[in-house]
Amino acid sequence: MKLTLCTGKTNSDANSVAFNQIKSLVFSGEKIFVVVPDRASLITELSVFSELNVSGVFNLQVVSINKLASLVLGSQQNVLSSFGGSLLVKKILNDNKQNLVCFNKMSSSMNFAGELYRTIQQFKSSNILPSELLNCKNLPNRVKLKLQDINLIWENYEKEINENFADGFSRLKEFKEKVKSSEIISNSNFVFLYGDNYTNEMLSIVCEIISHAKQSFFALPKPDKNQNNENVYSNETLKLVMNFASNFNISTQQICSNKTSAIKEKLLSFTLGEKKQQTENVFLFESKNEVEEAQNICAYILSQVKNGARFDDFNLVLADDKLEKPFERALKLNQIPHFFDREFVIANHALSKLILSLI
Repeated sequence: MKLTLCTGKTNSDANSVAFNQIKSLVFSGEKIFVVVPDRASLITELSVFSELNVSGVFNLQVVSINKLASLVLGSQQNVLSSFGGSLLVKKILNDNKQNLVCFNKMSSSMNFAGELYRTIQQFKSSNILPSELLNCKNLPNRVKLKLQDINLIWENYEKEINENFADGFSRLKEFKEKVKSSEIISNSNFVFLYGDNYTNEMLSIVCEIISHAKQSFFALPKPDKNQNNENVYSNETLKLVMNFASNFNISTQQICSNKTSAIKEKLLSFTLGEKKQQTENVFLFESKNEVEEAQNICAYILSQVKNGARFDDFNLVLADDKLEKPFERALKLNQIPHFFDREFVIANHALSKLILSLI
């Protein structure tokens, strides 16, 4: 058992430290799991291959803790997916509509049911009990009434789960108990990224894995007093992991990187010091309106393409959804190939609505 704490000024800086540490393991053929939050796997895979300067490897796998649990526990019946959990909450909303004070008008909303399901899962992952919601003090009466509704829905949700299903949280508890006897865990090395994003329950599972894995790397940002950014990043997770390692006599080392880009240092700083002189790649455009702004950006892209750049070298990050239409018109007008990455709620799809109406 060995633990390496990889820290930096930002998450990406800490991740780079971890990637540098595992290079030799990757090329030696050792089995490695890179553990990330549920929705960060694809971007992390890209970062891994970019940092390691390889096209692909067979011994490294990027997974979430939920995916890792599935690998260890295998396939099981009657396990609720997130969409199934949302459907169950919607059923509970409908069945208890008359008893709800604040949420009775939202009983037919699938989106609201999904948000409630995610809220319940977050509470459970933070080791909060339904009864604790009713013990909150010094809250406005309206908030207390909402918490009463959530408590009612949550208690009925637990009854349904205990009788018929297992949800993601129940599966994680079972996974935690199986870690010590799993050959997948004991024969592998683990890299935990975005360490400041774990809930209490997730962190306890991570610590259990660290105590039984061959070697572990834990990456997380570390507050910098010179930047006054303690309210962005906290030392709490770092202290918890270090105390855990100390209590279980796990050999630990800490590798810290103070290197970062000028723009990240300024974005995450609450005390702006001297100007950094690394601004040659930062350009500012001033426009009268969104239409002119879109046209100026398109003109800039076309000028760079004429000088040898490729269209896929450019990424547009729009601050507001309202900017999509003027930018899409300008891109089409200037014949610039483009693709807008959009998020769609599956519950709003016509086929989903048809299925729900038949249930």
